Amino acid sequence: MSDKMEVRFPVKANTKLRNATEAQRNNIEIICGGTGLHWPDLNEDLSVTGILEGKYGY
Repeated sequence: MSDKMEVRFPVKANTKLRNATEAQRNNIEIICGGTGLHWPDLNEDLSVTGILEGKYGY
């Protein structure tokens, strides 16, 4: 993030990320003006706000 803050979450909490290869997990794009994350190989999107609220997808 622009203020050097790191946001982390447990990959195991998201089925698509948990079952993905390391290469698929590492292929990530920042979207929506920096407020979202997109994994094109997995067709998975998460918002930074959602992650901060403990919402890691399914």
